[in-house]
Amino acid sequence: MATRMQLLEIDGAPGAPAAPVKGTALDPSHTSRQEAARLACEEIGIKWPATILAPGTALYTSGVETLKADRARWARLPTAAQAVPVVVAALAAEDRRDFDVRVSELRMDPKSAKLVRAADVGVKPGLGYNQSALGQMLARVPSLSAQRAPRSHTQNVAFLDADLRAAHFNRHVERDTPVLGETAALLRTKLLHDGQRVARAVLSTRYADVNDVDVATSIAASLNGDSKVARLDYRPGDDHSQFELLWPSEIPVKTFVVGDVHRATVTITNSETGKGAVVVRPGVVRAACANLTLSFGVGIEVRMIHIGNAERVVGMLRAAIAQAAAQVEPLIRAITASAGIAIPSGQSPSDIFAKLARKSGASVANVKAWESVYDSRYAQSPTLWGVTSAITDAAQLAASWWEQNAQEEVASELLAKQWVMLS
Repeated sequence: MATRMQLLEIDGAPGAPAAPVKGTALDPSHTSRQEAARLACEEIGIKWPATILAPGTALYTSGVETLKADRARWARLPTAAQAVPVVVAALAAEDRRDFDVRVSELRMDPKSAKLVRAADVGVKPGLGYNQSALGQMLARVPSLSAQRAPRSHTQNVAFLDADLRAAHFNRHVERDTPVLGETAALLRTKLLHDGQRVARAVLSTRYADVNDVDVATSIAASLNGDSKVARLDYRPGDDHSQFELLWPSEIPVKTFVVGDVHRATVTITNSETGKGAVVVRPGVVRAACANLTLSFGVGIEVRMIHIGNAERVVGMLRAAIAQAAAQVEPLIRAITASAGIAIPSGQSPSDIFAKLARKSGASVANVKAWESVYDSRYAQSPTLWGVTSAITDAAQLAASWWEQNAQEEVASELLAKQWVMLS
């Protein structure tokens, strides 16, 4: 996918202050910028969300504070390029492993009710499990399946003391052994922080292992250069996990009104434990009310079932993420322009930060913080976006709310006035 630097051309000579681009977040007219975003959504098949109050209505004080809090949270989120290696490393630390077992060989230890092979009862510590994994394990035994067992059977079994739970499970497995034969199951496990290995799920051996590591690496592979621009919010979970790629709109807080776009998104939801497909969906989030109640519009959703060859499913996943990111690109161009506005020729980020400090009264310590954040996170983007993002990120480290607010005001004013502010 092409980067916004390639897709967005700003009129004017190199290094000259750029005028606000009509139909983008930098356009002072809320009507034209909202119409540009609506047309972009219409073009790419994303439903344009409705508002509660009339578009253009000023935000209440509570809405302004919520918007500031949202932007502060976004500033703390890493870019996709930064986040993917961290996610991969964190998941690797859990030493996730899958084991193929014959269902007829599964037993519960009478002392702990942990899951072991029949030959290891009283010998090995066994695997713990949550109620979801317990339900999947019971479903593999014909006489304990949902077709035979009463409603709420899993909850009732989970409530039993260890010896009774083990006796109940083991008795039915032994009775059903002739029916089970060579039937196999996939035990999906991981290590907890205390070093205990637990069963996360008991699945069919046809289950295609598309895990969160695959999702993370697919994001990096599919976004190309834009992985350094998009923010990534990862919400892990055994039953369901979610990756949200987001592109916040850059409308200055002071001019943000009802109907403006809050952010563009691509979300990828996954279940590593058989609770659902991999789902990729692009979308837009819009301010629906003056208290910053949000409305959501979703584009074309792609679903991939966890069945068959894992490499094939991962290939489909990468293609779906790239397609979704390409879908939202016109919307991104409509809600942001600063990633296409280069730092003026002959000036360095340090020069710009120093000029901003003189204009705004920011301290030497502020300038040092801006430079440090820029060098560590945004050096690859010598643009208005890189400079303002560095200031906003650094503001989150301020010792007081008023100092944080003052720095965010500097970034907001720079977005609105662009390099003219420095003259």
